[in-house]
Amino acid sequence: MKVKTIRLVLLILFIYPLISVAQVKGEANDIFNLINAARTNPKTFLAKYKTKIETYEPKFISLLENASPIEEVIWDDELAKNCKQSVYGNLNPVYEGDNSMCGSSSGSGSGFSKREALYFVCDSYTHVLNEDDQYFGFYIDEKGHAYKWGKSCKTKKYVFEFNEAIDSSNVDFTKLKTANKEVELTAMDKEMIKEINFVRQYPKVYASIVADYLADKSKSWVGLSKAEYNAGMELIEELKEMSPSQLLYPKACVYEAAKKHGEDCKSRGFTGHTGSDGSSPFSRISKFCSDLSGNENIVGGRKNARVLVIQLLIDAGISSRGHRYNMLNPNWEYVGCYGYEGNSMYTYIQNFAMD
Repeated sequence: MKVKTIRLVLLILFIYPLISVAQVKGEANDIFNLINAARTNPKTFLAKYKTKIETYEPKFISLLENASPIEEVIWDDELAKNCKQSVYGNLNPVYEGDNSMCGSSSGSGSGFSKREALYFVCDSYTHVLNEDDQYFGFYIDEKGHAYKWGKSCKTKKYVFEFNEAIDSSNVDFTKLKTANKEVELTAMDKEMIKEINFVRQYPKVYASIVADYLADKSKSWVGLSKAEYNAGMELIEELKEMSPSQLLYPKACVYEAAKKHGEDCKSRGFTGHTGSDGSSPFSRISKFCSDLSGNENIVGGRKNARVLVIQLLIDAGISSRGHRYNMLNPNWEYVGCYGYEGNSMYTYIQNFAMD
């Protein structure tokens, strides 16, 4: 009887890992395996795939070169289920799994179903070597794809050093206040536009402001995560090399597009770039401003324009740094910002447009 019991236990132990692996199928499995190859042996991974990585995401190379091995990411079926729900139109899928997570990051797209697995790994490169990203789910078919990373609740904090004085003696703050005479805008709206113009006009000065922010946050009880540290270092170097971009001026129709979406997000209780009517940032701006094209940023946190702008510029957890490059796009001419309070934070919609 004891022998049979032992055999049964051994059989269960043998089958269980096979069941776990079998849960990840097809291209999702290929992506999952590549992620863990990069995490467990980054140097070997780089040597094998460097040529293609240079094509897909060159910034991934420096992270791999300086990385040490970390634990494998854990596949989560419920995160994958949420990904499928996102692809099929659920704007706010609810996680019903058993893993304990303290936050998540996600992304999605369409028209990429024929891409190889390495493309999606590179597209999510900021998460691959971040030990705080402990869980992973992915879904893809011809309709679209989505990924989701679940954050560990035990995160390591990083220290950022900056002890220099910020020299803003050459900054013309009056020039930056392009919204100062707009009576429809709140003081916060005007401050937000001024701050956006600040980083666009004086990127080298703003590099020091970002460094000071990172140093202060690393000393706070919240601390600085690896993703924020890496993204912040990257941002500072980019700002130091950046040339000034044109000032942005407020435009009523751009503001109205931002306001409409902000009120929509507030009424439904969550934020996202897709409106409850299925609208996108591009279609909303085009609807309100028939002769303009544009794009959108959304950020939530403290009611402080500088902090919110820096959060978007750092863009930790967003592999494309889409919010950063959207704000710094030299082609934009107009801006409209709308903020609202809800869900224990202050949320801002930033809309940008050009002729």
